Amino acid sequence: MVQAGVSWKVHPRVRLAFQVDWINWSDAFDELPITLTNGSNADINGFVGSSTLQDTPPLRWKDRFVYRFGVEYLLSEHFVLRAGYAYGESPVPDGTLTPLTAVIMEHTVSAGVGYRHGRYRVDLAYQYDIPAERKVGTSALQAGEYSNSRTEVSLHWLAITTAIEF
Repeated sequence: MVQAGVSWKVHPRVRLAFQVDWINWSDAFDELPITLTNGSNADINGFVGSSTLQDTPPLRWKDRFVYRFGVEYLLSEHFVLRAGYAYGESPVPDGTLTPLTAVIMEHTVSAGVGYRHGRYRVDLAYQYDIPAERKVGTSALQAGEYSNSRTEVSLHWLAITTAIEF
């Protein structure tokens, strides 16, 4: 993964930020090696010829860029408001999509508030990953079990962090 970003204080109370990430998904998720051991079903063990089953379905994820934009507004000496947006095309090809590899969100919005007093800081953030839907026409997986399937995911995140600066 490679990241680059800039931050610009456009006003004493307003800061804009932009970041771009390049994620090398293709090297990390090209295949999914699966090994099942100590099988207890005699019929399956007899058919496979072992109590171990191995498979390596293809994933073929693509490398992608992710673009992030944010704004921070200093409300007072102690409080700051933040908002952001991120976009990154899903690296998962429709043909190798499974419920295990799922859908990766492409659009994300966020908002937050921070409180600072001396060296102490508390931040509260909310993030919404806008619903992403993917459809598989013909699965590229050997058994084709996910052909003509649809997966939809959305996420809501809430985070609180604290810090003490040294």
